Amino acid sequence: MKQYLLPLLYWEKQAQRTKNPDLKEDYQYAADKARAAFDNHPLSQEYMEKEDIVSWAKWMISNFERTSSAVEGRNGWLSQMHHTGRGIPPKRLKAQTVLHNFYLKRDDATTAAERLFRHKFPDPLKWVVERMGDLPLPRRSNSLCNETF
Repeated sequence: MKQYLLPLLYWEKQAQRTKNPDLKEDYQYAADKARAAFDNHPLSQEYMEKEDIVSWAKWMISNFERTSSAVEGRNGWLSQMHHTGRGIPPKRLKAQTVLHNFYLKRDDATTAAERLFRHKFPDPLKWVVERMGDLPLPRRSNSLCNETF
């Protein structure tokens, strides 16, 4: 029942709160769809008559916060890195941008670069590994050099 009651109350609240007419129309449409789904559920009337469940649902939706790109995805990560006061070295920022555009995939298994250029690109990590060569051997620590066996 949570899957029906929470969206209904949430979208009704958003439609009441907004002053933007375009958003109000969209929110009201979402609320109407949620109302139709809720009304079609066999237990909908029984749940609406229970004050404790409805008050709990209203309390839950009052805790929801809509997020923006400031806290999501790459921009959120960059924002947090800048906020720590250290900033991001230019080379690291460039590497993060490449990884974001060519490596991270959405649910439809496409990267940002593939969607933008409508072209499939090779996996960047495979590309790097193929051209990297052998890794150097680790250096010996001084404590191991001075020990006698």
